[in-house]
This record gives sequence, structure tokens and C-alpha cells, in this order.
Amino acid sequence: DIIFTRHSEAPVTTLIVKDRVLAHNPAGAIYSGYYLRKKFKLED
Repeated sequence: DIIFTRHSEAPVTTLIVKDRVLAHNPAGAIYSGYYLRKKFKLED
């Protein structure tokens, strides 16, 4: 992502990146109810 952004001649915005918390599954937080409840302190 960083290399593409650096060399792109057009404006670029990175929306989703890999991370180690979600085992390199960036969309996992969107679909995981557990993570959403924990992160945003939501109740069932």
C-alpha cells in the first residue's frame, strides 16, 4: 500500500490495510460481532 501510494501520480487514499490483530484479515472487524462489541463497547 505504501509503495503504491508513494509512486502513484494520482491522489490515493488507503481505506483498509492489513494488521496483526486480525491475522491480516482487514475486513474481519467489519463482519465480526465480537470485535465490534469489544471495540465500541456495545451491548448485545
